[in-house]
Amino acid sequence: MSIIEVHELTFVYGRKTPFEVTSLQDVSMEVLEGEFLAVAGPTGSGKSTLAQHFNGLLRPTFGSVTVLGINTRDKRSAAGLWEKVGLVFQYPEVQLFGETVYEDIAFGPVNTGAGKEQVDRRVRQAMELVELDYHRFRDLSPLALSAGERRRAAIAGVLAIQPRILVLDEPTAGLDPAGRKRLLGQIKNLQRAFDCTIILVTHNMDDAARWADRIVLLDQGRLYRQGATREIFNKPEELLTIGLDLPFPSTLVHLLRGAGWSIEKTALTIDEAEALVLKARDAGFPSCSANPGHS
Repeated sequence: MSIIEVHELTFVYGRKTPFEVTSLQDVSMEVLEGEFLAVAGPTGSGKSTLAQHFNGLLRPTFGSVTVLGINTRDKRSAAGLWEKVGLVFQYPEVQLFGETVYEDIAFGPVNTGAGKEQVDRRVRQAMELVELDYHRFRDLSPLALSAGERRRAAIAGVLAIQPRILVLDEPTAGLDPAGRKRLLGQIKNLQRAFDCTIILVTHNMDDAARWADRIVLLDQGRLYRQGATREIFNKPEELLTIGLDLPFPSTLVHLLRGAGWSIEKTALTIDEAEALVLKARDAGFPSCSANPGHS
């Protein structure tokens, strides 16, 4: 079932001014309820602009975006979408403005009219979901947190609103590989626990390959390709054409295929790549010891 429908979306920044720029052109796609969708593409492809249409922050210049049955062109109906579609911006720590972590995370529930007990319950639950200890962090200033902790606190602030859709714009930017894996693992757990819809905006194809059910690819403001994650990575040339790197496991399998290894499918994770390589090796093709250049 579609939870977001985008039909022939075109968006123009600074329309009818000397600074007019078309960021998206004739984009049509859908988001399915309960899925983990990656919106990927090179820098400048329109990913963030598309993401800001999902909660009505931006409205189409032409075409339409329908979210949870609400046409975002209807300003009155779309005004409440922020409660249903949580948007976490790139470098979300800049969204932190409260004097304490608790105050910051509580801002959303307070402004939706939740009572004191309900606010406290939501703050505790949100902090638990992103693995921030309530008693340790609640009274700290957001400025006292590490980069990864600030990132998680910002996400907790959105989760406390209890949105049906969570949109994350490059949430792992600036984090090391361990921090990326931990944060996205927590987000994947959220999807499983609450059956919510996750939209991950990223140019990191390793993240998309590991976590997403489906991928929408943008290039120069246009829809380039969309499909199941494994289907997307089964055609690596199409990714390379628009300047995207392959995930390391897919790169490894791609190179081995080119060297004559009989590997039928691509790999999305290191564990998959290892299993495929071992299977091909055990089948005896090709012989790893047959290279005359090595003793």
